[in-house]
Amino acid sequence: MGKIKFNDGNIYEYDTDDCEKAMRLHKICIGFNVSINGSVYIGDSAIIDRGAKISDGASLGDYVLIGESVIISPNVSIGERAAVCTGSIILNNAKIGQHSVLDKRVCIGRQAVIGSYVLISEGAIVGENFTVADFVKIERDRVIKKGAKLLGCTYLQNE
Repeated sequence: MGKIKFNDGNIYEYDTDDCEKAMRLHKICIGFNVSINGSVYIGDSAIIDRGAKISDGASLGDYVLIGESVIISPNVSIGERAAVCTGSIILNNAKIGQHSVLDKRVCIGRQAVIGSYVLISEGAIVGENFTVADFVKIERDRVIKKGAKLLGCTYLQNE
């Protein structure tokens, strides 16, 4: 059974009455069949849709939206007011900046860093150890891997 830590510093066992009361207090909504493994931090007013899986060490900022069937691997950090939409996967140690949006079926590789105010469109893949600067838009179904370059708001594929 997982544990949730809230803004007030208190830690609760997931799926207990005390945790349910704390979620109401912090205005957190967690859907059916959500799996929380290990110890995670969830900010105020977060929404986690059904079937999401959140692993040990994950940190979700205030007002974060986690869509249906999203997978968040260990030690992932998601900034405040970010949205991770249905079916997306974020792998180990990745960081998602505040106000960023990952559309449906996006995959973020291990130790990738996504800046603030980034839009990653449906089906895009960002490889491991890749950094996306602030205010970048990645188009639908793009695959960005080691050696690719992002200039301003444009994606250029390495030849």
